[in-house]
Amino acid sequence: AECLDAYDIASACQTVVGFIDALNNWYIRRSRPRFWRARGTKDSDKQAAYDTLYTVLVTLCRAVSPLLPFVSEAIFRGLTGEPSVHLTDWPESEDFALDTALVESMDRARDVCSVALSLRAAHDIRVRQPLAELLIAGAKLDGLSAHAALIADEVNVKAIRFSDEIDAYASFELKVNARAVGPRLGGETKAVIAASKRGEWEAAGNGRVRVAGHILEASEFEWNLRPKEGIACESLPGNDAIVVLDLAIDESLREEGRVRDLIRAVQQSR
Repeated sequence: AECLDAYDIASACQTVVGFIDALNNWYIRRSRPRFWRARGTKDSDKQAAYDTLYTVLVTLCRAVSPLLPFVSEAIFRGLTGEPSVHLTDWPESEDFALDTALVESMDRARDVCSVALSLRAAHDIRVRQPLAELLIAGAKLDGLSAHAALIADEVNVKAIRFSDEIDAYASFELKVNARAVGPRLGGETKAVIAASKRGEWEAAGNGRVRVAGHILEASEFEWNLRPKEGIACESLPGNDAIVVLDLAIDESLREEGRVRDLIRAVQQSR
């Protein structure tokens, strides 16, 4: 709504694309077992999944109707049987229940899965090959424990483990953006860069750091993750936690991977 009010059509469209991607590739895909349960059975969880999807799609049609007038009209009328999406009111966020903690923890879980799958791809390990363990180390992990089973299934690992000690697996190196700080600090820039390379910095709150007596804003530096030898890891957005993937594959895991490949091949041949 804010983008449309400001006539920022490009940003509005990008927001819609991002939402549809999350809806399709996360909620719908992860909810397939709920949708596909036997027809005719009384299942409150299945009904809840359909009710949620219906509400989301109808609300989405109302929200995107200024951008997709014909497509949203066809979908809305097909879902509701009502005359027109363009005769409805604009959806207000206050009309829907909001669980901020749940949204934040699920976004965090999606970030973990995205990073873990990227690590798999980087090490050329297919997703159908089970792995022993995924470890999440760092801060703000309390909400993730409730989604451990979901993460394990999405990433295809046997166990999820949590730790608050990033230093046991990797370290962050502060890299100063000389072009950003140079005009402001002038001749002090070299001293700041030298101190950052020696690891002489400290947090200054609100995403800032103090180096050589100067406060650097988040836009004036970046973090480089340095994994310890033999550790496959990557940082989560915000650099306050890392994902460590155990890449060791014993014969039991390898055999399970072969069975999954065989099942997949049989399914595709039907």
